[in-house]
Amino acid sequence: MSKRFTSHTDDQKKNIRKNINELYQKLKKIIECNDLYLLRTLNTRGLSLESGLSKSEIRIILNENGFENFKEYHNYFQLIKVENQVKNRDLSKYKMKVLYEKAGFNSHQTFIRFFRKKHDMTAIEYHEKRKLDSTSS
Repeated sequence: MSKRFTSHTDDQKKNIRKNINELYQKLKKIIECNDLYLLRTLNTRGLSLESGLSKSEIRIILNENGFENFKEYHNYFQLIKVENQVKNRDLSKYKMKVLYEKAGFNSHQTFIRFFRKKHDMTAIEYHEKRKLDSTSS
């Protein structure tokens, strides 16, 4: 097999893992500061160009931080955006669709799936629970 098609050597992987927190924070900062999560076309190639890390390095960093794939990582940032909006707004004035679309989710089903996976409840239930928690405190 030619060298260009081989994966990272064990030494390269160890070096990435040694600096995993620093590299993860670098990726996070790039995405948050540039609102890249709003780009529906964001992928590992684009993040690689922005960060200077290879696509395989990005995959290792994400896997080491509990993400199965890049799409899950991308949706994680979108979900945080919606959570913050749900926490800080009266949902009677906003339709949930507006919130998840503004956060960059392509579809209602994707949003629901990721929100439930993280919170074991819908966004509306999450909002109601937060309201109850804040009134009982």
